[in-house]
Amino acid sequence: LVGSEMCIRDRDIILTTPVVAAIKKVFPNSVIHYLTKSYYAPLLHHNPYIDKLITLSSNDSLFKLASKLQKESYHYLIDLHHNIRSNLLRLLIHPEKVITTPKRTIARRLLVYLRWHSKKLEPVPELHLSILQELGIQTGQHSINPQLFLSKGEKREAEKLGDNLIVMDSRSRWENKKWGLDNYLELAGKLASKGYRVLLLSEKEKHTKGNIEIMDIADWRKLMVYIYASRLTVTNDTVSSHIASAFQIPSIVIFGPTSPDLGFAPSGKNVYIKYSKVKCSPCSVHGGNFCLWGRRCMRGISVREVFEDAQRLLQQSGISG
Repeated sequence: LVGSEMCIRDRDIILTTPVVAAIKKVFPNSVIHYLTKSYYAPLLHHNPYIDKLITLSSNDSLFKLASKLQKESYHYLIDLHHNIRSNLLRLLIHPEKVITTPKRTIARRLLVYLRWHSKKLEPVPELHLSILQELGIQTGQHSINPQLFLSKGEKREAEKLGDNLIVMDSRSRWENKKWGLDNYLELAGKLASKGYRVLLLSEKEKHTKGNIEIMDIADWRKLMVYIYASRLTVTNDTVSSHIASAFQIPSIVIFGPTSPDLGFAPSGKNVYIKYSKVKCSPCSVHGGNFCLWGRRCMRGISVREVFEDAQRLLQQSGISG
């Protein structure tokens, strides 16, 4: 395989990184262009498997972009998003061949709205990799673990943060996916009392007290540096969990209205998934902002059990405060 390939994705782009790695390892002479929204693009900076990162802002014209991309004469277009905009772009670019990831919309809706649990959906990275069989790539031979990369300067920044940092991310775009700032504050206090430095990410508060620093980080690269430097990450079902997975950082990921069975949960021996499995969960594919039942899925996960899991993970990693 020699020539240009384009991959398209916006949200959840971390879960697509095994795809570009597999293509480049099997076909090292291929040229990979990756298209994503400008907002998410920094997550892919310094990725050695991507030859060109193409970005699209909310104000950019899809038709103008397509006009430029037509000149690239792509052999393959790999659509990892498969929505209306990406479908339109495919029609406008006219690549030689199109490969798309199946959406599994019906299967996810059955799981959410009918509590259809008879079959756990395969992990999203595995689903993305499976479509590469059309390129003759035996996907079972490639890791489904996501990969992110820091520059040398960013790694030096991470080293300066010390070796006893714990990162907690209480934020989420969806209100129902938040375990609650009070829970995170209590957990932070327990871990700080053991001698750990805790960085708690919050949209609402910003201050430092003892070993606990509360702040908001909007810059993807800065967030990556902190998580890379951490010895443990505790987070809601958000992008921070996938950053930790990409850097193989021990992590605790808290699920509530969404389910790990939907395929978006990180995996690995150093990943603990907290999910109370109440009867009304999952109630949403993405999380939602309103709950009739007072978010009992989140109330069913106590600070005590998360703290015990945190201690267990830190001990397994040979780390003490």
